Amino acid sequence: MNYSDFRRERLNRIKTVDVWRRTIINAHPLVMVTLGTNKPMREDNLKRHVSRVLFDLDCKRLGQPERPCRRIKPNSNPSTRTAAFIIAEKIDTNAHVHIMIYSPLLNRNPDSQLINRIQRTRILDDFIGYGRTYDNRSSYQDERESAPYLETLWRNLVPGAHYHARWTDHNLLDGVDYILKELKFNPDRDVSLSQEYWSKGQQTNASPFL
Repeated sequence: MNYSDFRRERLNRIKTVDVWRRTIINAHPLVMVTLGTNKPMREDNLKRHVSRVLFDLDCKRLGQPERPCRRIKPNSNPSTRTAAFIIAEKIDTNAHVHIMIYSPLLNRNPDSQLINRIQRTRILDDFIGYGRTYDNRSSYQDERESAPYLETLWRNLVPGAHYHARWTDHNLLDGVDYILKELKFNPDRDVSLSQEYWSKGQQTNASPFL
């Protein structure tokens, strides 16, 4: 690659990061989750794992918790499913994804105290947990009862996995910059939307995006 091509590629990556940064911030994500494997993993396998746990999580939320739940009803409101920006990192060493989760319902009704309380309770139940000490990686065995549902699903699917979650209330900009940090230098990486992780049997008739 000559210098002109390199410069053009770098500028394109910088522009891409800037667009994603604005888009994610405008979605007002409420929580950031990291699903780690602690091992190398092919990207398609990692994507299948993430798709599986998000699907199981949505099945529970939509009243279909019994497995096997093969398909979410096409007439289900997609705004009630998990809406997120997802980016994979370190595929060759420690494959993991960062997930910025937002609420289309809350974004459409920002002044609704009821929707706000419902969404924040959902985040505690599904993503944050109740009193989990994520800074201590060995704490899961002693804190299973306070773990969120997504963490339980992920650890059951990926033995030896890592899970971390935190609110974005006070450090959203830092969180967004953190998950986008490798995009400027890695043309093989990009941000995905959660609906891209839905398999063919999971599709509904609309998109939850914003």
